[in-house]
Amino acid sequence: MSLQKFECSHGLQFSAPSSEAVRRFDEVVTAYLGFKRDIGEKLKSLLAEAPDMPMAVCLRGYLTKLVGNSFTDDKARSVSDTLTATSQTQNITSREQNHIMALASWVNGDLDQATNYWETILTEHPTDSLALRLVHHLHFYSGQGSRMRDSIDRVFPKWHAQLPHYGFVLGMNAFSHEEAGNYSQAEQFGREAVAINPADAWSTHAVAHVYEMNGMLTEGIDWISANQKAWNDVNNFRFHVYWHKSLFHLERTEYDEVLKLYDDVIASDLDADFSLDVCNAASLLLRLELHDLDVEDRWERLADVSRKHLDDRDMIFTTLHYLMALVASQDQEAIDAMLSNIRNWSKEDTTQGRICAEVGLGLAEALVSLRAARYEEASAALMAHRKNTYKIGGSIAQRDLFEMLLLHSATKGEITDWGTDLAKQRKDNQPNSLWSWRTYAYCLDPDADSSAYTEAQRNIDIIKKSLVH
Repeated sequence: MSLQKFECSHGLQFSAPSSEAVRRFDEVVTAYLGFKRDIGEKLKSLLAEAPDMPMAVCLRGYLTKLVGNSFTDDKARSVSDTLTATSQTQNITSREQNHIMALASWVNGDLDQATNYWETILTEHPTDSLALRLVHHLHFYSGQGSRMRDSIDRVFPKWHAQLPHYGFVLGMNAFSHEEAGNYSQAEQFGREAVAINPADAWSTHAVAHVYEMNGMLTEGIDWISANQKAWNDVNNFRFHVYWHKSLFHLERTEYDEVLKLYDDVIASDLDADFSLDVCNAASLLLRLELHDLDVEDRWERLADVSRKHLDDRDMIFTTLHYLMALVASQDQEAIDAMLSNIRNWSKEDTTQGRICAEVGLGLAEALVSLRAARYEEASAALMAHRKNTYKIGGSIAQRDLFEMLLLHSATKGEITDWGTDLAKQRKDNQPNSLWSWRTYAYCLDPDADSSAYTEAQRNIDIIKKSLVH
């Protein structure tokens, strides 16, 4: 099939058999940015008509890699190897070549090099929304919000409302600024994005993060509910938005509502084996247990999924959530197999392998110790890795679970001074959190710490009254 050069709606040149193929490629990218359920169908149709279009094949590799498990790794590598070989005989642009090299780096586990290729693309082609979303994704899983913010800040001045994907870029800007702690600006960008496209689930979720960080529980529930009809038709990412809604209800101690959201929505499609679904579900069940709720047999379904991923080596963040389900179900054989995999993974000279060695393995062992009620051992491990936990990636809200686990393990058994200090630090950082104040009060001696204890009880009463509706 003969390839020619055609320009897309964002002013980028593509090597393609026709302008129609480029138009349809734009449709697939739009579906990807919007978490649409027909991404796969659109791409399959495009590849049937333009099987040799380099960027269409590359996008197939990207989407396969985004699934994030061992079952798709070989497929992504095959796509990348074939694409790398065939691209040598094609007259393609330097931008397309950098995309192909980014995919190759990604499948080889060099996430740092992959981000470098995408950043190079964006330096010369700031309106490449595919490169922008992918580097946004991998910066996110580096755990460094400032890198994610700086990445999009560099290109944002080149975007304007007439470009088709402008709303999605606003949403990425919103989330980046939230993770960097710029909450006012994040909310502004997110609300503007949702005004352009109410079905933009990423932007809706970015504003929800702002409310989470500021302890604005009712506002968060109202925000998500108000836009629910618009974004509820997206793919499984919608369950993550409901996860955020459940966190607001959890802080409000509305446990029946949390369990209903879990059963009816968040855990409703676990058979799809989508990694984020398991992360949502596992972290929510563990949070419920930290609130002293009995989650009954809900861990078992998660453990069934997790047993399929004992050998995964994609993102340690995801693997740790699989492990949460296994330790909760007390499947020692599966636990041992996953720990062995993480130990071997930590010896690999890959981006995630190095993160496993530095922090991932320690966190994994802490999860096992905690479930076995070896609290001193668990708290020591969690504390030792506290400053580097961000390296596993995920959002601040997602990683907060490890802060909660640290506090939980540090305040079990004999209350130590540093456990009390941790509890004080948390209630200072989250003054609207009932769980934080209750944990702090639990650490105090009503007689020896009478002033602090009285203050804690007063704040607990104030927050409880504010939650009455």
